[in-house]
Amino acid sequence: MKNFIEKLVSEEIISIEEKELVEFGLKSLLDNFVSMIVTILVTGVLGNWVQGILVYLLAVPVRRNAGGYHAETRKKCLITSTCFLVIIKLIIDYIKRNNLMCVILVIVGGLVIIINSPVENLKKRLELIEKLKYKKRTTYFVLAEFVLFFAMIILNCGLITESVTIGICLNTILVMAGILQLKIQNKRLKYN
Repeated sequence: MKNFIEKLVSEEIISIEEKELVEFGLKSLLDNFVSMIVTILVTGVLGNWVQGILVYLLAVPVRRNAGGYHAETRKKCLITSTCFLVIIKLIIDYIKRNNLMCVILVIVGGLVIIINSPVENLKKRLELIEKLKYKKRTTYFVLAEFVLFFAMIILNCGLITESVTIGICLNTILVMAGILQLKIQNKRLKYN
């Protein structure tokens, strides 16, 4: 990727000042693409490719605004997220016939996300205005998923109700893990 960016600079497509921003943007784009592919592959291997696309489309907007757990490296992030996804998918496959259990997971998980968002981290502290903006966005996304979830239960569309449940559960775990991570990091700073 560095060679590509250097070529853009040498051919004056971007300036030296823009180099860092373009590099960050391309890395983010690549990370998002890899995350999407892994989500689709995991759910595909576990039974349904379409569900992978739905889970990705439903989980990412909440994740981007709610914050939560952040691994030290992109590789650890991908591994951790994949493990969480596999565990949640297997649990949902086990309980999916029980609509009441899915309703409880979605409502409780959604409320945990709304109440605790946004979860910041030590590398990215948020100003009050940013916190309010991210909380508002997170609340809208979660409420939209509630509406979608209940509409799909009424319409008996199991694939979408399962996908919403997986997305909400994944984000709930990442928000709770992020809160724990922040508390541990703050304690370490306090004692250092």
